[in-house]
Amino acid sequence: MFEKLRQKIFGKSEIGATNQIQEHDPEDRFIENAIHQYGGSFALRNGSYDNTYPNIARIAEAIAEINPIAINSRGEEINPAPRLLQILARPNREMSGTDFMETLATMLLVHPKVYLLVWHRNGTELATGANLDNFAGLTFMENVAESVVDGVSTYRMGGKTYSEQEVVTLSLAVNPYRINDGYSPSIASKKWATTDDFIAEYHNAQFRNGAVPAGQFTITAPSVAIYNDIVDRMQEQFRGARKAGNIMYVHRPTSSIDGKPESAAIEWTPFAQTNKELTLEAVYNQANHKIDTIFGVPEEIKGHLSNSNYASAEVADYVFARRVVYPKLVKIYSRLTHEFNRIFGGMGFALSFNYELPMLTDTRKLQAEALKTMIEAGFTHESAVEALRLPESFRRLEMKKETTKSAKQVVGGRDEADRRSPAERAASAAPRKASETDALVRTIPSDAGESGEATTGGEECKAQKGG
Repeated sequence: MFEKLRQKIFGKSEIGATNQIQEHDPEDRFIENAIHQYGGSFALRNGSYDNTYPNIARIAEAIAEINPIAINSRGEEINPAPRLLQILARPNREMSGTDFMETLATMLLVHPKVYLLVWHRNGTELATGANLDNFAGLTFMENVAESVVDGVSTYRMGGKTYSEQEVVTLSLAVNPYRINDGYSPSIASKKWATTDDFIAEYHNAQFRNGAVPAGQFTITAPSVAIYNDIVDRMQEQFRGARKAGNIMYVHRPTSSIDGKPESAAIEWTPFAQTNKELTLEAVYNQANHKIDTIFGVPEEIKGHLSNSNYASAEVADYVFARRVVYPKLVKIYSRLTHEFNRIFGGMGFALSFNYELPMLTDTRKLQAEALKTMIEAGFTHESAVEALRLPESFRRLEMKKETTKSAKQVVGGRDEADRRSPAERAASAAPRKASETDALVRTIPSDAGESGEATTGGEECKAQKGG
């Protein structure tokens, strides 16, 4: 055990072993808890979830909203959906598909590795392991001890051992020092989450002590009994946050010789700096900034809008979807596809998802203008959307051809913009003589003149007379 403790703290000394065994057993967990208890470099084992929960909850909720689909080798969605998707919609008796995906995302964001036990139906009974035809569901495995011998993994849980054909393993990130172990954002943020915990513990201790910093009372008393009496009265009046602000009266005698006051009966010597001197706010902000950077969740997504406006909130929504949620969805469904193919011996399709990223207003405007330009240039609507890689919603647009009309339309011998009274318009609508030179706009036929420009009726008559 002490050799394992040494290896945990200082690293393993043996290298180049032919048959390495990587195992996480109860003794390992005891050692890690001991390191945690005595302030080792591993910091808090379970103390980071409450600090990282605002980030984890937002990501897990976003992932749970997306339903999986099945695609063929050409990337086309398969309809009707395979039976596997029906199982994933309700993977076990306790969880719906949404509950399962939210739990899976939460586990992946907290733990370096997540284990799922595969079940199949054997008549009326359920048993572990499955093929694509009899696959019945998935359950989460907890407190798993994984052993790797000659590249083959076995998993122990609750006194039972399971093989690779019965267990799906997933991880969001890679541990570059032990690839098989996996990694998670919570591990990356643990030291800063621990700092946040220390700040909370400091404040709790302050309030429990009546918000008085650590220090020493020097009590001058003629006897031990009087000293103890003063200590008891001080603790009774001031100990605890609920008694903060109480008043204590202490008699200070004067000298009988010169009338000057004697030395104070109670003196306070502080041991620690005050909150202001410790600059806890700066440390707190730095710790939370580091945690937010690791998870990548913008402040607006967590509901902090004091420094936001419409434009920044829109950008935050896009960044969260594109840089946080989307990459994790790709990893989860690609890993599930790989594991199901390994266990089932192939599926003939892959798991994927439909996820339309939120659009920025400026980006949407530029895309619409680009689509309009390509259609006016002669490209079809479908090919333009495909070439510009526009969102699916652009495919549903119905482009209406633009009709060009002259600024003034002649209707019944008048302009559309004519604002004359009905009586005046009726009088002007009387039959006109051919010789009248009114303002009717006509177009000379192509064989009547070379210019083809519009002329008045008077000019047309002159042309006919040869004048």
